[in-house]
Amino acid sequence: AISSLAAVQAIEWQDFVDYTSQVERILRADPVAAYGSMSFETRDKYRAVVEKLGRGANFSETEIARKVVDYARQAGIATTQAAPSKAAPSKAAPSKASHVGYWLIDRGRETLEHDLAYKTPVGDQIRRQMVRHGRRGYALALFAGFLLAMLAPVVFLLTSHAGFWSWLGGLALSLLPATVLSMTLVQWLITALLRPRVLPSMDYRRALPDTCQTAVAVPVIVAHERDVQAMLEQLEIRHLSNPDPMLHFVLLSDLPDAGQEHEPGDTAIETALIAGIESLNRQYGNAATTPFYLLHRRRLYNPAESCWMGRERKRGKLEQFNQYILQGDVGEFCVSAGAIERLRDCRFVITLDADTMLPPETAAKMVGILMHPLNMPELDPRTGKVVSGYTVVQPRLEVLPLSGPVSLFCRLYAGDTAIDIYSRAVSDIYQDLFGSGIFVGKGIYDVAAFQRSLANRVPDNSILSHDLF
Repeated sequence: AISSLAAVQAIEWQDFVDYTSQVERILRADPVAAYGSMSFETRDKYRAVVEKLGRGANFSETEIARKVVDYARQAGIATTQAAPSKAAPSKAAPSKASHVGYWLIDRGRETLEHDLAYKTPVGDQIRRQMVRHGRRGYALALFAGFLLAMLAPVVFLLTSHAGFWSWLGGLALSLLPATVLSMTLVQWLITALLRPRVLPSMDYRRALPDTCQTAVAVPVIVAHERDVQAMLEQLEIRHLSNPDPMLHFVLLSDLPDAGQEHEPGDTAIETALIAGIESLNRQYGNAATTPFYLLHRRRLYNPAESCWMGRERKRGKLEQFNQYILQGDVGEFCVSAGAIERLRDCRFVITLDADTMLPPETAAKMVGILMHPLNMPELDPRTGKVVSGYTVVQPRLEVLPLSGPVSLFCRLYAGDTAIDIYSRAVSDIYQDLFGSGIFVGKGIYDVAAFQRSLANRVPDNSILSHDLF
């Protein structure tokens, strides 16, 4: 018995499932050849949907899987022939409708369920209606919750035979607590009913493909020469944690605000930055690649703030960096180190703050999400709005235990520490219900789509930085 348990423990169950599952074998015939390169979690999610559909329809799991592949294949043929497909009608982008995942977890799911005569559970119907009518339903729920919360003070005032001024004062005092109570209850109910949607992803843990070159950009303001070493050490740690040759680690630096264009310590700071990047490249680079880069900006006079400063601070650095990648425009970057022309091949940018860590495999996971066929951004050619897929993906952030809560207040509000945040998914009402969020300046974005979507949208001196954007 002990020997058998040891043998069972030694089995790689993910490989075992991949090898024995008939549904897995069928779905690997994905017309866009993406399924076999996806992460195990994403493929397991696809297979779970097939299993769920099989329980509520008069078709076996293998029959459903074959039908999904046929739908995707027909969508691809229809795209090639520029003619509508009768077997798989679709208004989606061809690249997405030709992927099996479109019919399992995306907009083609309802078409598949209809053709299978699938009986959708009541809970799933409620969740879909919540997402479909999210804004209106949210407003009505808040109003209903407010009325219920106001019921208690109204009943109390009625039973107390209150006069006019008592009614006026009682209702006025009840407005704020009733509003807070209704919002808290409604948001708790929504997050309880709506499951967090984990984005599908490709599996790039072993290596990023050549088409996924990514810049890990760290915007910083360097106030003193002594600060340079710590910044370079953090950049080195990020490289050692994610040593993929397709990752380029870039320090985007500014000098602090000043009353004049040049300060006495500026030259020493720039010299230390250049020397540090060159030292790292000698240690970790070779003739083919240099993993570390420096792009340093000069000060410009800002009449709105009456000082010399880096234009638009963090947002300006990233915007200028995007322009360099797309157009080769160096702009205000007056000092550089490393073979920066190689950055022109970057497709994605991971932006981090100076104190933000990049745990092992995190970069590969984020790139894998943006590279999944269902997540690739599609923009409205007229407005530049993202109508499908994602331009920005940002993971949830947690506080390191060594730098975390030191007081009771911090323990209550700083969140969990020393827990693997990537193994847990939590619901967020704005993302799950409204499909929108806030860019906090730490995450990954598609450079071309990001720049196109925000082109000429943000006037100078209108926001502080990319945080809370």
